[in-house]
Amino acid sequence: MKRVKVLATVLVLLTLAMPYAVHAQLWAGMSVTIPFEFYVGDKKFPPGQYSVMRGNNSLARMTDNRGNNIAVFTMDSPNKSRNHEGQLVFNEYEDRYFLAEIRWMHNSMTGALQKSKLEIEMARNIAASRALIAAGTPQQQTPQPDGR
Repeated sequence: MKRVKVLATVLVLLTLAMPYAVHAQLWAGMSVTIPFEFYVGDKKFPPGQYSVMRGNNSLARMTDNRGNNIAVFTMDSPNKSRNHEGQLVFNEYEDRYFLAEIRWMHNSMTGALQKSKLEIEMARNIAASRALIAAGTPQQQTPQPDGR
């Protein structure tokens, strides 16, 4: 019983300290204007101005000035784009956008996000196209067919 109490106390302390540890890991970022509603995982976000920060261990965090925020782990993959400026890449299924990849400024690696259950379900019935949002650019670029 004593071990359970000690373990519970340690978990509570780690949970309380985690926001500070996450904040300390963040080191690079960009600002983007996203003109449409979008999903990160299963969480829906409104259009608007977002700060996207990159941390150690493939951690990415998105926040806006209305209190919307999320932290996600990404999978590093080579940036196949010739453009090494910051971009967010969305998979588009009809009128639903899912954040798929974060292309960091001046970096040969990107952060790919795992598809959520909702996106997997949509992908079964609808072919995806790609929408790119460049850092610091207020308008959406022309969606490009994904070829999947």
